[in-house]
Amino acid sequence: MDYCCLFEKRGGGSKAMKLNVTILVLQGRLDEARQMLSKEADTSPTSAGMCRIMGELMRTMPILSPGNTQTLTELELKWQHWHEECERYLQDCTFASNPHLESLCKIMLGDEAALLEQKELLSNWYHFLVTRLLYSNPTVKPIDLQYYAQSSLDLFLGGESSPEPLDNILMAAFEFDIHQVIKECSIALSNWWFVAHLTDLLDHCKLLQSHNL
Repeated sequence: MDYCCLFEKRGGGSKAMKLNVTILVLQGRLDEARQMLSKEADTSPTSAGMCRIMGELMRTMPILSPGNTQTLTELELKWQHWHEECERYLQDCTFASNPHLESLCKIMLGDEAALLEQKELLSNWYHFLVTRLLYSNPTVKPIDLQYYAQSSLDLFLGGESSPEPLDNILMAAFEFDIHQVIKECSIALSNWWFVAHLTDLLDHCKLLQSHNL
């Protein structure tokens, strides 16, 4: 999507800046969103205090990064504390006078309705899935991904359209159903290049021994 064109359609610089911050938050790029938010605070003194609080929430969101020595349990405890802090600001109506910041807070709480309001910016259900998990269950277990994937697809499509062939391939992958992935790729793709090479790689990794291909 050409977001620059979208900015122009939405209006002037202030609206474009707010839209840009929303996009960055949806993509989990909170450091960049925080920097952009500080510029918004400079242009709107009445919102400066709220922007600072939101910027601090963005700065302190716990993330498991390479080289970090904290355990998964420690991360989950820190994340839960951070999540409760976001919830408290929302319940206290800290951002009530600024719909943009209130919307950002709801997104960072993984609120499904708030996320679906940004459907145009999320583009597809698997972007919705990633954003939803980032802000609601960042330590999700691989075995549970298929359930989140299916519910995200259903929520995003909302019964308005049917899944595309790529959606079926991705769902089979989330279910760790190798045979179904190969089958769906064989049906959907225009040639056998990917299917042949994927099958060959899986065979070399000894992941097809239980399948009759």
